[in-house]
Order: sequence, then structure tokens, then C-alpha cells
Amino acid sequence: MQRWCLGVIPWDGPAVAKRLRSQIGCEHVLWRFSATLSAEMTELVLILGINLAGLLFAIVVARWTSLRERSTVEVRRLGSAVERASRSFLAGCFRQVAFAAGLVAALFSALHLYVSGGSGSSDGVGSLAWSLLGLVVGALLTCVVAHFAALHSHRASLNLISALRISTDRTLGVAMRAGGSVGLLGECLGVLGVCSLFSLLKALEGETQAVGLESGTAFVLGGYAIGTALAALLIQRGGSVYDTASGVGAELGGERDADLRSCDPRNPAAVANLVGDHVGKVAARSVDLFVCASVANTAVLLVGLRAFGKEIAAGSLSLLLLPIVVRSMGVIASAFGVMVVRTEESQNPTQGVWRGHLTTLVICLGALLGSTLWLVGQPMWPPFFVAGALGLLVAAGSAYAGTKRIERRLAPRRSLADALKVGDSALLAEAWAVGFRAALLPSLCATAGLVASWHLGQASGLHNGGMLAVSLALMTMLASGPFMLAANLLGPIATSARGIARIAAVPEADEELVRRTQRLQETGSASDAFAQSFWILVGGIAALFAASALIMSAPPAPAEAALSLDLAHPAVAYSGLLGAVLVLVYMGGVLDSASRSMRGVVGEVERQLRGFAKERGKFQIPVDYIPSYRACIEIVAKSALGTPLLPVLAAILLPVALGPILSSASPPAIVRVALASFVLTGAATGLTVALAADALKSCLGSVREQARSKPGGAEVALHAGGFAELFGTAAGPAALLVFKAVALGSLAVAPFLT
Repeated sequence: MQRWCLGVIPWDGPAVAKRLRSQIGCEHVLWRFSATLSAEMTELVLILGINLAGLLFAIVVARWTSLRERSTVEVRRLGSAVERASRSFLAGCFRQVAFAAGLVAALFSALHLYVSGGSGSSDGVGSLAWSLLGLVVGALLTCVVAHFAALHSHRASLNLISALRISTDRTLGVAMRAGGSVGLLGECLGVLGVCSLFSLLKALEGETQAVGLESGTAFVLGGYAIGTALAALLIQRGGSVYDTASGVGAELGGERDADLRSCDPRNPAAVANLVGDHVGKVAARSVDLFVCASVANTAVLLVGLRAFGKEIAAGSLSLLLLPIVVRSMGVIASAFGVMVVRTEESQNPTQGVWRGHLTTLVICLGALLGSTLWLVGQPMWPPFFVAGALGLLVAAGSAYAGTKRIERRLAPRRSLADALKVGDSALLAEAWAVGFRAALLPSLCATAGLVASWHLGQASGLHNGGMLAVSLALMTMLASGPFMLAANLLGPIATSARGIARIAAVPEADEELVRRTQRLQETGSASDAFAQSFWILVGGIAALFAASALIMSAPPAPAEAALSLDLAHPAVAYSGLLGAVLVLVYMGGVLDSASRSMRGVVGEVERQLRGFAKERGKFQIPVDYIPSYRACIEIVAKSALGTPLLPVLAAILLPVALGPILSSASPPAIVRVALASFVLTGAATGLTVALAADALKSCLGSVREQARSKPGGAEVALHAGGFAELFGTAAGPAALLVFKAVALGSLAVAPFLT
């Protein structure tokens, strides 16, 4: 028989070509796709329709918020420079993503060859094709989200400069709707990507049975998960290093030696700091949402396929798709929430954000009630409605708890203020103490809420009701995700607008304009603490749920045996240790990269200012001095893009390599439990560190402003701010993202362990 070679896998050319033609012929696919949707997947049609409408709405809102109003020549010139620098940096990130995706595709091909024993069967080629398709789609959509987020936020910040002159309501509306359009686009693309792949697989599987629905879903979603995690880690690592190095470097190099704030036009790192706001904070946070969505969607579908296999075989997808239906309804809720954010000149703008969040929560609860009544029905719907409501309340409670850390009258602020009087060492020690204590309450609330959800589901009498209830709680938490991202991006967009106005020398016409700018930044700080706590907690829960997906996706076994973790087995115990170490090592690498890049920026700023005379230890910089902004941009971009590929590949491929290594000496059941232990400890470690770093950043950031107003407190404030940025902007988000990437990598390797 004639044999050919596809990549590294030999295969039977004529037979496989005939099978692939029967599967992927254009007319055949379109007919099967439409017939399957109309006959079996009412829920899936609803999901796709809502998210397509949400995507169109996001584009329309983005168009409105990015329409440039009349501005000065200097603002337009500076805006063009920032946009070019952002595009150049993102292009470098995308090249790295393409190269890394090629390496991972080669590894997947080798892994398929290893599992199939070199037989090159048609089923093996089909599985490889699904894996590679998922890999490409996941990486591509992540890059699209990052590109849209960075460039759209920049254009919205230019529009915000003009909105400040109109009213506080107009300013808040532009900022929130710009962030809302980014959140809606990321959310809708994430669900559309997963559900479109699942629909295509279901349409092809329905007739040919070449790839079983469950195994095919595991392969295609595993590839999608790897592509998403790979692209997100590269973009987030490079962006956070860029943002931290440019921001801290601008403050230390300019303010310490010449009393030049980071947004002072005479500061050589000022423009680099503006670019960092968009490629670091905005783009990195947007891809973090996308990865969180990928973890949750992938884990929920894999768990549902195993838990409700009998219902799916009977032609019902209701229980499988219920959590994703609820989450899709969150697109509608978040759109309403973003649009109702309003304020008055006499009000605190933060109240408008809370009003929008409350609207989102109410609509999410209504959608949850309707979805459970429709898809679960009488008499079992009440436990699942309560379980979803518990998830929503836990996530909202943790978000509001994050805002309490920055209130002066509470204990964390008072203890840091007392430590500030002693010096740097006492301040940093107290900051870490505050941070680690802040991780306790959200973790306890999440644990109590999810355990209660599990018991409610089990008490309903539905088979595998506990897993459905926890899935529903997780997806109801994420239903308000687009609104929370809008709140998270409010601060960076407002900061960028103020920086552009200062550097471009936009005149501050009156005290009212200054007051609006200050109030918007205060609202951005509060909403940032509010939303970041939400994302950390929900991301940790999604990664922990992925561990359940790893165990439940094993071959059929009694549920009680499948959910046991044999910690006495060395593979299980030491895999858990490896998961914790991986998160800490990756976080340390990000800190090291940010610190080295920061030192380069500080050195360049000092070099450019060294030629001016000093007075009382400070360089005296002329008012009309124009530094070389390009030098700092090139230094920080080169440093941010210089070293991320190797550590990112190590973080992604370690769980992929761990499965085959363990399987050579252990049975598949132990290997899955070991991978679950790897994910559990990694998620617990990353969750704790991320919560601590976020609390540290919030508290130290507010203390920094307080210290600046005190005699002799400027240097302490600089050190506190630098420490807060290094851990809160670089290390914390890195730990937050890497444990989700570990979960995705483990889900990707799980199909090979069957």
C-alpha cells in the first residue's frame, strides 16, 4: 500500500484523503453544520447568536469611543508616536507567538506519533488535525484581542482629553464604554471560538464517526487551550515588563534626580510610560480575561461531556450547555451595565460604576433564573439557581472587599502609615503582612460558596448534579466578566489621557477641569482594586475546576474512585510540589526581567539629564528641554522582548511533557491524578501570591500619595511605589496567568493519556 508522510506522522494517503474529503468538503460541512444546529442544538444557536450580537455591539461602541474630536497638533503628533510604538511592540510579540506556535505544533505531531506507535492511522491524523486547528484558532484569537485592546484604549484616551472639557459624565462614559467594548469583544470571541469548534466537530462527527465527540472535543479544545495560553503568556510577560520598567524607571530616574514626574514632558521615559499603559496594563489584562474564559469553557465542556454522556447520546445538550448559556447571557447583562454608568458633577463618579455593576448583577440573576427553569426544569431547578447565585455573590463580595484596602480609616492603611514613619524595611515588611492576610477572606468565602454549591447540586437528585452546580457557579461568576474588565481598564485609560495631555502641554483651562481629572483617577484606582480582586479569585477557581476536568475525563470509573487523590503515591505528591515551584520560579523570572529592564531605563534617564547643573542634589532641567524619547522606548522594548520565549515555553510544555514521562512508569489513572495535583498546588500557590501582590500594590499605592505630601517622604514614596509596581504589575499578574496556563497545558495533554 502506498504510504506518504504528513509532518512527522506516516499515513495511508488514499484512504485518509478520501476520509478527509468526506469530512471537510465545503458543501458537506455547511450542510451538516446547518442541519445539526437546526435539529439538535437550540442552545448552541442561542449561544452563538448572543455572542455574535455582542461582538457587533462591541465594534459599534468601540467606533463611538474612538472617534477623535478636535485636538491640538501636539496631541495628534504624540498620539501617533504612541500608537506606532505600541504597534511595533505588539508585532514583536506576535512574531514570537508564531514561532512558539510552530514549535508546539511540531511537538504535538511528535506526541501523536508517540501515542499512535507510528501507525499513522486515519483516526490519529484526524486527532492531529483537530489539535492543530485548535492551536491556531486559540493563538490567533488571543493576538486579535490584544491588538484591539491596546490600540482601541489608546484612541479612547485621546477622545477622553476632549471629553474632560465637557462633563464628568461624558468622561466616565467614554472611559467605561471603551473598556466595555474591549471586554465584550474578548468575551464574545472566546465563546465563539470554543463553540464554533465544538459545533464543527459535532457536525462532522454526526455522520462519519471518524473522531468520537468526546475524544475529538478533548483534542480540539486541548489545542485551543495551548494556543491561547501560549500567546497570552508571551503578550502578558512582555507587556508587564514593558509597563513596569517604563513606569518605575520614569519615576526613579526622573523624580528622584530632577523632580520630574513620570508624565512630565522633560522626562525621557515619559512616552515609554504611555506605551506601557496600553501594551502592559490594557493588553495584558485583556488576554488574562481571554485565558480565564478559555480555562472555564474548556473545563466545563470536558466535565459536561463525561458527566452527561447519556443525555448527549440521547440527543440532548441542555445540561452540557447550561453553564455556557448563562455565561452568554452575561454579555447582555454587561452591555446594559456599561451603558447605564452615569454620574453628575456633584456626585462621586465611583457611584456610577457601582450602579452599573449592580445592574449587571441583577440581569445576571434574571438570566440565571430563566436558564435554569428552561434547561433544568421542574422540580430540580431551585438548587441550581441558588448555586449560581452563590457564585455570583462570592465573586461580587471579593471584588468589593478589594476596595476596602485603600480606605484610610481601615486597619491596613493605618498600619502601613505607621510603618512609613519607621522607614523602608518596616514599610515593606508590613506591606507583605497586609498582602498575605488579604488572601484569607476571599479564599474562605470562595471555598464556602463552592462547597455549598456542590452539596446543593448533589441534593437535587440529578446524576452528577454536584459538578453541574459548581460549573454553573463558576460560569455565573464569569458572566459579569466584560463589565469587570471595563472597570479594570478605567484606570489605565484615564492615566494615559492625563499623561498625553501633560506631555502635549494641553492647557488646563480652569479648576473644574483639574478636579474632573483628579476624580476620574481616584475612580480608576478604586475600580482597579475592585476588579483585580475579582479576576484573581475567579481565575483561581477556574484553574481548580480544571483539575476536576482532568480526573473526570478519565475512562469510565466509579465517581468515588475517580475523585480520590492518592497523596501517598510519589508521582502525585511530587507533581504537586513541582506545580508550586513552577509558579514561583516563573514569577521570579518576570521580576528579574522587569528589574533589569528598569535599571536600563533609569540609566538612560540619568545619562540624558547628567549634563545639567545640580542644585540641592537635583538636576535643574530647563522648561523647554525636549529629551530623546525614542532611546528609552527602544531600551525597554528590546529588554521586554529579549527573554520571554524560553521561560514561557517551559511553563507551557512542562505539563505537556510531564504526562508522557509519568505514563512510562505509572498507570493512566495515577498520571491523571498526578496532573490534577500539579494543577491544584500550582493554582493554590498562584492564587495566594496574586492576592497578596494585589493587596500590596493597592495599599502601597495609596500610601505613596500620602507620603509625597509629607516633608522628607518623597524618597520613601518612590521606593514604596517601585516595590508596589514590581510586585503588583509584574509578579502578581504573572503568577495569576501562569497557573491558568498550567491548567490549560494539563487539559491539552489529557487526551493522550487514555
